[in-house]
Amino acid sequence: MDTPPPLPAPPPLPLPRPRAQKNGTSPALIIVLVVFGGVFLIALLAAMAIPAFNRVRQQARAEVARQKAALPVVPLTLAEEKAATDFGKILIKAVGENKGAAVTAMHDYNFFVERVLNGTNFPAGFRAGLLKGVSNANGGLLKEMMGKKCLLKRVTQRDGLTALTLRISFEGGGVSFLDVLITPGAPSFRIVDIYNYTFGNLASGESRQAIALMTKDNQGLLSNLLGSNAIDSTKADAVMALFTSFRERRFEDVVKGYEQLSPDLKKARTPFLIYVQSLQMLEEPTPKQKEDFIRALETAPSVLGKDTSVALLRIDPLFEKSDFKGAIACAREVIKVVGEDAYMSRLIVTAAIKDRDATTALSSLAEAEKLEPDNTGMMDLRLQVRSLCKDFAGVVRELERFTKETKSRILPEHLTEDVFTEFLASPEGRAWAGSLKK
Repeated sequence: MDTPPPLPAPPPLPLPRPRAQKNGTSPALIIVLVVFGGVFLIALLAAMAIPAFNRVRQQARAEVARQKAALPVVPLTLAEEKAATDFGKILIKAVGENKGAAVTAMHDYNFFVERVLNGTNFPAGFRAGLLKGVSNANGGLLKEMMGKKCLLKRVTQRDGLTALTLRISFEGGGVSFLDVLITPGAPSFRIVDIYNYTFGNLASGESRQAIALMTKDNQGLLSNLLGSNAIDSTKADAVMALFTSFRERRFEDVVKGYEQLSPDLKKARTPFLIYVQSLQMLEEPTPKQKEDFIRALETAPSVLGKDTSVALLRIDPLFEKSDFKGAIACAREVIKVVGEDAYMSRLIVTAAIKDRDATTALSSLAEAEKLEPDNTGMMDLRLQVRSLCKDFAGVVRELERFTKETKSRILPEHLTEDVFTEFLASPEGRAWAGSLKK
């Protein structure tokens, strides 16, 4: 059954205050907005966000902050948390089964649009254009997640709303983390926003900032949104040029354009993130560009803030450099932000094995087993950790248990990792290998 369960009569959360709207937006601009909004949200959900200046983000949340101050957030009751969890389970099932229509119906698009536009003086037509752009997407704000495996990690709160923290797994490996913000609706919760942990941005805030870039020809509106009169047309054009190159997948042009920006623009969210993502997307980066990418990731927390999982992007380069302690440190940074996570613990185990750190490998293995005991990748890690700890009898027990449970056998030639060298040469290893020939 795909119908969300009814709520246990939770206290209503206030909708954003309606705005006084102005008329006069041209139809052409609205069409551009609809197309832009769709492209922008797809990029955002694929961890390819195009966020803008910090001051825009601060102003974008000013009205929400005022409401939150007026009405303190009340922690969820056990019944409400259970209802949110049940909704989350139905949501991730629908996402995994690629049921776009069902996920689309789980949204409150009016609430989302009000979060984007509330407290601004955007013309009235912007609301209709943005509403059409987001509501037409199959799967709504979760369009790019459709068909992917998701795990519901926790029920938490963000921006005064209930939030479901999801881990999304991608084909070929790799994960991303997302908060799905929900609010009570009829008959159950409804999705009203998303928070991308990779770059620390809300879809509503970044959509708002994207509109500011689109309206760069209206200097009064742009300056008001940016909270500064210093944002002239030259700077706006420079940022928009980066975005245009990025959208057209001209990543080399983005990198070259970023290097020509003024120092203040290089520290702004929009240029910085377009630059970082372009470096990541280069097909054949030069050695300098590879180093620039690593340095940009190291700089990212000072631009994005602490509530991001951008450290996850640093782990692969650190593995390539055999900096396993650095990889472990990055994985722990991610865990601090998204909460304890078996995937991240398994990454720590892998790095600890490479670093011959038996203590860290054992403790992180225990954490991963506690969180996801049935994960199919645990057996291989258990074998490696036991071999690292020279528990060769334990390696044999794991191998025999695998054969008993799966009716398949692991052969000595399958144990190719360096950590198994001592085991295969040990009396226990030789006896096990000999038993396979009988």
